[in-house]
Amino acid sequence: MRAKFLIFCLILTHPSLKGQLTQIELGRTRTEYIYTNDRGERLSNLVPQDGIKAAINFKTKSDNILIGLLYHELNAKSGTMAQIYEWETAYAGLSLYFKIPIYQRFHSRLGIGFTHLIKGEQFIDGQNQNLNANAEFNGFWLSPSISLGYKIKQISAGDFNLKYSLYPSAKIGSQGSEKLSFLSHHIGLEFEFKPQKKEQ
Repeated sequence: MRAKFLIFCLILTHPSLKGQLTQIELGRTRTEYIYTNDRGERLSNLVPQDGIKAAINFKTKSDNILIGLLYHELNAKSGTMAQIYEWETAYAGLSLYFKIPIYQRFHSRLGIGFTHLIKGEQFIDGQNQNLNANAEFNGFWLSPSISLGYKIKQISAGDFNLKYSLYPSAKIGSQGSEKLSFLSHHIGLEFEFKPQKKEQ
């Protein structure tokens, strides 16, 4: 985990990327676990919990296409009269977005993300179990997304946008006899840097 975080920081500080950084986003996410057990039964008592979403995006040669790094926490809780279950997971990876201006301060964005489990724990009455070896949680995940942004404040350095995103996520590859997917709602604040003027 520390090694991955260090790599993330090195990418951010690399001189060739500093001039390309165009957006930073931080917000909250609330995730619905869609889980089916090994008997084919859908569990309905899973309660969505809050987590953190963070993203940084870099511009490409096209003004409306962005590539970025994504981190989000997908958490849930369940239980009976006898036991309480909690799941705390974090996924990180790459994302690609296509920005669509709508009207004045509004814009939409279609995206696709490829993420990997970097941290996962299950708590049963306070006792924790690592989820890195669980096929229904680990591996690579595909996360298409759609978002709506609204410019709430403009300053000389750029724009502050309020942003809502919807992220369904499905694992790439086998999950074994248990099936899990996610449906996440993100709301956060995004700062979009003002494009640098090209030298004449």
